[in-house]
Amino acid sequence: PSILDSWKSRYEANAANSLALTGQLFSLLAKFQRQNIQAIPVKGPLLALSVYNDLGLRTIRDLDFVLRPEHVLAARDILAAEGFQMLTASHWPSDAALFRSVNAEFTVYRDPIQVDVHWRLLPSYFPFQMDSPALWEGCTTQTIAGRQIPAFSPEHQLLYLAAHGAKHYWARLQWVCDFAKFVQVVPIDWERAFSLCRQGGNIRMLSHALALS
Repeated sequence: PSILDSWKSRYEANAANSLALTGQLFSLLAKFQRQNIQAIPVKGPLLALSVYNDLGLRTIRDLDFVLRPEHVLAARDILAAEGFQMLTASHWPSDAALFRSVNAEFTVYRDPIQVDVHWRLLPSYFPFQMDSPALWEGCTTQTIAGRQIPAFSPEHQLLYLAAHGAKHYWARLQWVCDFAKFVQVVPIDWERAFSLCRQGGNIRMLSHALALS
């Protein structure tokens, strides 16, 4: 019973944190949309609900958005106006310097929420990239609490989860579980998924993720 009580407390604390982050997700998406900024959330609440159907069953540490490069500076200004402080160090105080990030992202923080803004799905040093017109043209939506949230296609989400795990050497069991559960519960057009892999030259990455799961 003591173990069950401990897990119940952890679940409730995690669910409360995830709900708070989901509320912030709604708020930021609304602000981005008012400025005609196309922002796509990745991982976070969308992944928790699509694979576990429960915000309390997956730990969410931050919010991640992918934007078109031409919208990055406007998004940065919106986040600054909302009280978020830049955590990403820049070697020079200029807009151009922001885009020299090796990981093609910047991080802002407002206690207790961290937000990562990406303008490419993968760092420039990766041997393949996923960003293409098809990535944005194939966008769909996912329903959270009755709201339609923009999302990448299931096939692109699948490849991103595989790439994210590879990027971090699959250092967390959670990432393997996320990928395995995604494959089990999300309808995937496997012919399209492998076609995208062949186009990007990353068949080995997806095969490795499938072997792990």
